[in-house]
Amino acid sequence: MSGATLSVLAYGIYLIVLGVIYMIIPNVPLKLFGFQPTTEPWIRVMAAMVLIVGYYYVQAARHRLTAFYRWTLHCRVFFPLFTVVLVAADMVEPMLLLFGLIDLAGAIWTALALRGEAP
Repeated sequence: MSGATLSVLAYGIYLIVLGVIYMIIPNVPLKLFGFQPTTEPWIRVMAAMVLIVGYYYVQAARHRLTAFYRWTLHCRVFFPLFTVVLVAADMVEPMLLLFGLIDLAGAIWTALALRGEAP
C-alpha cells in the first residue's frame, strides 16, 4: 500500500469514527473538548455527513483512486483555514482548531506521499 493510499485510508477511518461518535453520543466529546452540550439535531446530521465522507475516503483508498487523493487536498486545507476564521471571529471555542490541525496534518501527509509517487 502506498503512503498516499495509507494516508487517505487513515483519514477515512478517522472520519468514520468521528461521525459514529458524534451521531451516538455527541455531548461526550463536546464536553471533553470544552464545548457546550446540545440537544439540537444538527450535530447528528453533520456527523452523518462526516461518516458518509469517511466512507468515500475508505473506498477511494481501497480502489487506489489517486485522482481522488489529489482532489481532497483542496478541501482538507480549506477546513483548517475556516476553523481559524471562526475562532478569530470569536464564533467558536479555540479547541475547534484541534480538528483543523488534524485535517491539515492529514492533508500534508497525503501531499508529501503523492509527491514521492509517480503521477
